[in-house]
Amino acid sequence: MSYRKSYCLFGYFGFKNFGDDLMLVNALNHLDLIKRNNTYIVFVAEDYYSEQKAFTSFKNIKVKYIRLTPLINYICIYYYAFISREAFWIGGTSLYESSAANLDGIVWLNKVINKFQLFGKNFSFCNIGIGDFTSEKGLNLYKQIVNKSKRFSCRDHVSLMKLKNFFPEKPNVFEGGDLACLLESSFFNRDPKSIVFCGHFQYQDDESVVETYSAILNDICKGKEKVLFMPMHQGTQSDNQFHNKVSQKLTTPFEIINYSDDLFKYMSQAKIVISMRLHGLVLADILGIPNIGISYHDKVSIYIKSTNTLVEYRNKKVKENISIETIQKVISNYKKPTEFLNQEKNKAIKGMKVFEV
Repeated sequence: MSYRKSYCLFGYFGFKNFGDDLMLVNALNHLDLIKRNNTYIVFVAEDYYSEQKAFTSFKNIKVKYIRLTPLINYICIYYYAFISREAFWIGGTSLYESSAANLDGIVWLNKVINKFQLFGKNFSFCNIGIGDFTSEKGLNLYKQIVNKSKRFSCRDHVSLMKLKNFFPEKPNVFEGGDLACLLESSFFNRDPKSIVFCGHFQYQDDESVVETYSAILNDICKGKEKVLFMPMHQGTQSDNQFHNKVSQKLTTPFEIINYSDDLFKYMSQAKIVISMRLHGLVLADILGIPNIGISYHDKVSIYIKSTNTLVEYRNKKVKENISIETIQKVISNYKKPTEFLNQEKNKAIKGMKVFEV
């Protein structure tokens, strides 16, 4: 593989997170349309991409996946910084400080940027989210990273404002969108026959949440409808850990899907999707499947409100009841938010302009 025109790509890749993997393949497909004869070196925690056609078969670009072993992370990264033209971070809430003041991720990112700058290479961010910083050290790292970055597109207006509040004069900063919205839905055929549930691993030890959703699913399905538990994340901490707990209390047929299975095929079987995971909702909307969101995080409720579609029925708090009447109301009255999705798609494409160098 030639590295004559190579670019390095970073992100939350290789962690078996559906949203991040969807953003990666969508970004690569878009680059395949607008760039020719480029090589993209994608750094991943685990390489399950090289054997998948969707992540390797492109007409105009070449893609190589590099697993971030300690050797690569600490030594060989200098080689890739030397041979590449530029580096990019793609998608995700990339700049934030966790509630436990864990700065490991942002410290590592700052070091990676320094290695590329050592060889005079630019580092840019594409369609990312920006969270909050609670410590002076975290805020200082955030400022260092932004000051050193060349171009910056944010996936939403809130992130853009957080950036501009600290850096009002920084050039090449603009609003993009969620790369997941670049997915084309014309390739999928619906076969609605099941209830799809996408939970979140953080509730696996919360017995009250487990009880709530087992009771809701039992009430909805009445022992007749099948529940498909679909993990949007199945890394070290897997959504299926929560799904296993819920399924033990079910009196209705169910199946727990693995991340390695064809998630699109199973999603297309949904009569309705009930999801804590944001990209479970995004995928359902793209495929035109009725859905209800469980807002474990503000980003879920913000997304549902932005679609302006049956918001009063589709936006539920954690442990809030979801009645059979609500299910029927959503299934009967849901319409795909096409205008919103097209707007998000166009914003995501605009965010990809950070690659136009």
